[in-house]
Amino acid sequence: MCGRASYSARSATLTAESFHSRLQVQLTSATQNDSSPEINDKAAVPIRAITNSNTSPGSTTQIFRNNPFDKAIVECTPMIWGIPQHYSRNKLMFNARSETIYTKPLFLHLIQKNQTCIWAVDGYYEWKDKQPYYICRRDNTPMLLAGLWRDECGDSKTFTILTMNAANSNMEWLHPRQPVILWDIDTAVQWLLSPNQALKDSMCSIPENAVSMEETLHYYPVTKRVGDAKYRGGDCTKQIKLGNLKSFLAGATDSKVSSKSKVDDALANKDNMQEAKIESQKRQYKKEGLTVNQQQHKKKQRVEPKHCPMGIDNPWTCQVCTFEHTGESIKFLACEMCGSQRKTSRNGYDITPEEGINRTTTSRAWGSLSK
Repeated sequence: MCGRASYSARSATLTAESFHSRLQVQLTSATQNDSSPEINDKAAVPIRAITNSNTSPGSTTQIFRNNPFDKAIVECTPMIWGIPQHYSRNKLMFNARSETIYTKPLFLHLIQKNQTCIWAVDGYYEWKDKQPYYICRRDNTPMLLAGLWRDECGDSKTFTILTMNAANSNMEWLHPRQPVILWDIDTAVQWLLSPNQALKDSMCSIPENAVSMEETLHYYPVTKRVGDAKYRGGDCTKQIKLGNLKSFLAGATDSKVSSKSKVDDALANKDNMQEAKIESQKRQYKKEGLTVNQQQHKKKQRVEPKHCPMGIDNPWTCQVCTFEHTGESIKFLACEMCGSQRKTSRNGYDITPEEGINRTTTSRAWGSLSK
């Protein structure tokens, strides 16, 4: 998978020089508003592009493609990273599995129209356990990524990057997928001028010298600020040390272990207290001479509070109709006969009809009777 990359004008310029020096292919530098771009000579190879060390899908970057007006010309033109999906324009297909580009109609149509492209980048980013890593070539040369491009509404163009399975265990440790990297300029030109399935398979297959090729790649941890797509700091590709982070994580692990041991000890003590309580109940039942059924019945009995601070568990008499509430009706908040509210004194006990003549109180709901 490739969802973030570092791009610079230097990589585009070096790639353009490679096209000229190796194959003498003319280069054009076009904009999205140019319908027929002018052909420049080798002196105009330096490409004016904005360096973006944290390029994300939706960003505009310079892409190499075959000129649709002249197949003998390779041009560098601005494109937007990510092909919009037909059912949601907000979702971009910034990666395409190389195994399925000849089976999915969208990608097959692009290949049949020879709409292949190459993105020259300094490197790309991958994440492992929420830690970003930067992958680049050890010799600091541009990394050529194979892709497909498409015309959108108006003059805008979009592209996607092909991906494949990781070539070896070193890259697989970081991520099971990686972009399709073109290791030589000859293969790059073939992909631009005459793409075919056999060429695609050779690009995605693991050649005999795959180990040496992958050894040219270098990856190292970088700042987590690259997780923000808007961040463009100069430290995006700067290597950091994870020693302090590892020691911090080790300390955090130790604290977690100690906390876990404390919790286990507390649970063990709680279990011991529960067992002691059960043993005490058994001894009490044995002392009282209760049978097993009697013990279970006693456990099921509801234990009423010995003291209710609000006096709500006492029989009471309505101050209006003098109806006496006993049994279950003692917990009614209003008279069962006339519906008058139950009144209590400030200490929480009921006021008798005689006391209610000279005293007035306010009653509230259960659990918060006025005092």
